[in-house]
Amino acid sequence: MQRSHSSEGFGALIAQAQAAAQAAAEAELSRALAAGFDSVEAWHAHRDELERLRAEAQTRAAREAHARLVLEQVGSRVSDDVARRLVAGEGLDDTPAHVAVRDWLASDRPTLVLSGGTGVGKTVAAVRAMLTRQRVQFIRALRIGAHFERWASDRESNVVALDLGADLLVVDDLGQEPVEDRRAMPALEEVLDSRQSERTRTLITTNLDADAIRDRYSERIRSRLAQNAKLFAVPGDDRRRVRR
Repeated sequence: MQRSHSSEGFGALIAQAQAAAQAAAEAELSRALAAGFDSVEAWHAHRDELERLRAEAQTRAAREAHARLVLEQVGSRVSDDVARRLVAGEGLDDTPAHVAVRDWLASDRPTLVLSGGTGVGKTVAAVRAMLTRQRVQFIRALRIGAHFERWASDRESNVVALDLGADLLVVDDLGQEPVEDRRAMPALEEVLDSRQSERTRTLITTNLDADAIRDRYSERIRSRLAQNAKLFAVPGDDRRRVRR
């Protein structure tokens, strides 16, 4: 007799659960119909699509915000058209410089030196690389000393400190640093000494070729470059003139 009561009680629980599930399903169908859909499945599909679009919009907004922050650092070193396309996420040509940077980022070399004439795409390739990393810094070699050891006038001009822990540090136009700036060479040495990990990449652009680099810089700098850097000579003519 006790077993029969237990069976009846269990059956009642099942019936209650089924009734609750049915009520929930009917309530969900009512909400779907009220929202203008003819089935719960169509309503769910619509909600999933809205969530996908919302996630895409958030990703796009974050990418655009990051691109704008990067381009604020770069300033006039890229054209307005290139800047607009980078913010919009529009495709750019895979130039030899860009391919070299992409291959380097997939390697374990901590430093890349892009060497080539004016207008072959070195700086644009560097900026595109910056968009793939979060903590990035772009500095002109012309002012590397000021970033490394900021004097009062540099602070007043809002020159930011050199970020030796950045995921990607771009030193643009090496060879333009003033020889009279006693801070420049120690700054470059510190960059090459402290950033020898593949987790902290350093990308250097320059118009100097290997011989000119060898003639201009100290043995210590040459040694660090020989140990840690890949030198890529970017081929081609000035792309800006070709497009005119």
